[in-house]
Amino acid sequence: MSGMGATPEIALISESVEHANARIRLFRIAYGAAPGGATVPRAEVIDIVTGLGRSGRLRFDWRIEGDLPRALVKIAFLALQCFETEMPFGGVIEARLDGASWVIEGRAERRRAESQLWSILHDPQSEAEISPANVHFALLPLAAADSSVSLHLETTDHTVRLTFEAIGRP
Repeated sequence: MSGMGATPEIALISESVEHANARIRLFRIAYGAAPGGATVPRAEVIDIVTGLGRSGRLRFDWRIEGDLPRALVKIAFLALQCFETEMPFGGVIEARLDGASWVIEGRAERRRAESQLWSILHDPQSEAEISPANVHFALLPLAAADSSVSLHLETTDHTVRLTFEAIGRP
């Protein structure tokens, strides 16, 4: 394959590798330890969400500036995975700050209403059946509790919004 130059096949392979690398890095933060005081550089977060967006189905818009507490990025990344499940047909997921509150908002023309899975946010004893493919829904409230953060969910036909307050932190 050497000397072939850039072909559509090579571009597709390169895009797939970049997406897989971004997914692994997201998993490392979302499912890894978040020791107190650890931060994640904004450039790393942007690199991860840009790589995830290469699949074309979802677009990620990270509007939070600066290096961020790893525990809060962990919560945001678990939320991003929940939104990916909720929005299998594509859409836009935006992360921003509104004062001290983090806002993760997904907008899509069509979404899968996962109310049973989201119910776990308000009731950890919920009867929701969590499959291995949806473990992020079960881990999100645990990560929030570890950081003393309460999660608030709002949904409409085309929007899912998750907010959480980072008291004393950006």
